[in-house]
Amino acid sequence: MAFTIVGIVAVSVISAIILLPRLTSTTTIANVLLDETVTFSEEFYEQDFYVQLAKGEKINVKLDANGQPVGFRISDPDGMTVNDVDLIDIYTYEDQMIAPVEGTYTFYVGTVSAGPKVHIIITKV
Repeated sequence: MAFTIVGIVAVSVISAIILLPRLTSTTTIANVLLDETVTFSEEFYEQDFYVQLAKGEKINVKLDANGQPVGFRISDPDGMTVNDVDLIDIYTYEDQMIAPVEGTYTFYVGTVSAGPKVHIIITKV
């Protein structure tokens, strides 16, 4: 009897440890606006990603270039750089932004050398 109770408690604790982070995670499939990975080559060295945002919508932007330098820029629907994000030779980037106007925003990633594998994920906050 005691062994059964200890077993049930152990299974419950292990299940809680494994499932609790998933249950409390704020990143759900519905919150993901863009989740892309691209590998650059000499023929393919820049990529634009497009996300439609409503005015005032708050997003989180994460970019990881796996230790390789890349250029990164966020432009609003009028082509103006947003939040002064026009960076050269970055390896990672993470920040939140609020869309100043409604429309399609461009997230540009580029490199001057072949090889960088870049992962970009944009989520609603």
